Amino acid sequence: MVRNAFKMVVALALAISSVAFMGCSAGGDDALANRVHKVSDLAHKKVGVQIGNTADIYASEYGGDTAKIDVERFTKLADAVQALKQGKIDAVLLDDQPAIFFVKQNPTLRVLEETFVEETYAGVIAKGNEGLLDTFNLVLKEMHENGIFDSLMATYIGGTGSYHYTQKVKEGKPLVLATNAQFPPYEYHEGEFIVGLEIELAYYLADKMGRVLEIQDIEFDAVINAVSSGKADLGLSGFTVTEERKKSINFTDKLVDNKVVVMVRSDVKASELDNKVFAVSDLGHKKVGVQIGNTADIYASEYGGDTAKIDVERFTKLADAVQALKQGKIDAVLLDDQPAIFFVKQNPTLRVLDEAFVEETYAGVIAKGNEGLLDTFNLALKEMHENGIFDSLMATYIGGTGSYHYAQKVKEGKPLVLATNAQFPPYEYHEGEFIVGLEIELAYYLADKMGRVLEIQDIEFDAVINAVSSGKADIGLSGFTVTEERKKSINFTDKLVDNKVVILVRTGEVEASQESFGEKFHKNFIKDNRWKYIGEGLRNTLVISFCAALLGILIGFIVAMVRVNHEFNGKCKIGNWICKAYLAVIRGTPMMVQLLIIYYIVFASVNVNKLLVAIIAFGINSGAYVSEIIRGGIKAVDPGQIEAGRSLGLKFRTVMIHVVYPQAFKNSLPALTNEFISLIKETSICGYIGLTDLTRGGDIIRSLTYEAMFPLISVAIVYFIIVAGLSACVSRLEQRLKKNER
Repeated sequence: MVRNAFKMVVALALAISSVAFMGCSAGGDDALANRVHKVSDLAHKKVGVQIGNTADIYASEYGGDTAKIDVERFTKLADAVQALKQGKIDAVLLDDQPAIFFVKQNPTLRVLEETFVEETYAGVIAKGNEGLLDTFNLVLKEMHENGIFDSLMATYIGGTGSYHYTQKVKEGKPLVLATNAQFPPYEYHEGEFIVGLEIELAYYLADKMGRVLEIQDIEFDAVINAVSSGKADLGLSGFTVTEERKKSINFTDKLVDNKVVVMVRSDVKASELDNKVFAVSDLGHKKVGVQIGNTADIYASEYGGDTAKIDVERFTKLADAVQALKQGKIDAVLLDDQPAIFFVKQNPTLRVLDEAFVEETYAGVIAKGNEGLLDTFNLALKEMHENGIFDSLMATYIGGTGSYHYAQKVKEGKPLVLATNAQFPPYEYHEGEFIVGLEIELAYYLADKMGRVLEIQDIEFDAVINAVSSGKADIGLSGFTVTEERKKSINFTDKLVDNKVVILVRTGEVEASQESFGEKFHKNFIKDNRWKYIGEGLRNTLVISFCAALLGILIGFIVAMVRVNHEFNGKCKIGNWICKAYLAVIRGTPMMVQLLIIYYIVFASVNVNKLLVAIIAFGINSGAYVSEIIRGGIKAVDPGQIEAGRSLGLKFRTVMIHVVYPQAFKNSLPALTNEFISLIKETSICGYIGLTDLTRGGDIIRSLTYEAMFPLISVAIVYFIIVAGLSACVSRLEQRLKKNER
């Protein structure tokens, strides 16, 4: 019956998650579909413009009353571009060169071939400052004659040059330039500096005047006001010459011709993200994902010094880093070569750079002081090389040319505990209900040689060495690189394989075929009975939660009684002090830290079932909160009732049991329910000691399918069903208790 209940909950969660996924996928593509294919399509569409730009005027006047544009105004063009990418607007009306720049940075955008309007750029100078106006125009003419202007155009507009002009005058009266440095390629931020075509033009002008250029970066619609009010000498920010503006400001001679164009979302899928990393040298200032505890984390953190430092993003699981790369949240992943090859096979939109980041060596890890096992491992490894078994496994898992597998022969005996992280293909990974891989079969061979049965503990990668050194596991295999730092705390076996740390990046290509909803559902849950990971996790979550709740109530009740007895009678001073210390420690430290302390320190020398460890850890934690809930419920009972009972000659214990506790239970029930709900959700950290709870079950599916939506929504729905069911039961219990009061 219980087993059927598990299946019903899992099935219900999968069904609801399917509906949710269909709803999400149904709306997502339509929201981002392009609706503007020519200028005439702009009618009745939401079009973004920058405040103060002539595009605002053109958009506002377009179409008359019958085909009017719904204008959305933005202070910054970058904000308009972001709104377009998110589907909040249908197009952006802007100048052609900034549009080209934005498209280079955002491959999911494009510029329509049809021009909206043509116009001319010039600088702006205050009326009454005709001397500066004449100087500017003479300098501009000189720049055209000596070829400097054409060279700057080739650098910033044509993209065929590399010429830059830097100011030579370093001291003197400032020439104040007002601009809005968010208008590439004319003026924009590059590192700590403001650069661009008009900026270098202003440098040349300042040199000719013997003055030092001072740049004021302000909002675009404030530039003309700054110049006309005398706050700035000159304004350059892609200003279009208009008759209306001429009434309040002077324009210089023409700088460049311009086109106002329409930028829209392209037909490129959102998953087709441009790659920014083509070589190791490109990693500087890029977001690079690594797995916590992997040597790639060390290499990435030390790379580039202060000038080309990598922005390191750390992930517990490599699969999560790969998912982040596919979604464009990071620019590359630094990882070992064989797992990288495996990930690329599963994700055709990714590729591995030819250039390796660093070369290293793998070995197993065994605790210091266990040299006997170390020698046995090395002898078994040597034997595997001699009899060809190791080469056969390499051909199967690495070369892809073999089909040999080693299966353990010893079925009974003392366990040989292997700690690993089974999300590191082809060395160790999930396949159906089993953990397989090159290092797993190596461990089977070793266990057979020792006459022991292999017991696999699947835990987080950064916890494997701790598990081995603390005696929780006999050996650790999970693609461990030999480092001098690690040698200080652990013994390494002889070399297993050579390894390269490589760089995984996006290809920039669209996946050949998009999976249908049914195919994704089958891949996540039906294939290889992957739904059983959620079923197993649900069972463990419920067992831990229920048993820990009982233990927490027992501990909480005892602690509450000690403290209440001390408060009413002044007894149990030492016990009260111990209870207060217990409450302070438990409530003052994170649950995860408590779980790891109990597993790795308290039970360091004892081989205790992990389920029992989790129950004890969560029970002790819950007891601290339950004790305060019960104590609060007791203190909510009118003290006069206790005094009345005592005055009738009843013992304190009798009054508490028959008068106070029943009322305290009803007072505490809502808070106790909340504590149990929190306890259920807190079990999601059990994966850190290698226990498959509900959340870890979903994580295992994600590591196999690289699909986040189905597993995560299913896990969330299972939690919701449990909590909603519990809340409904408690609500009915409260109603029955209220009836008894009548």
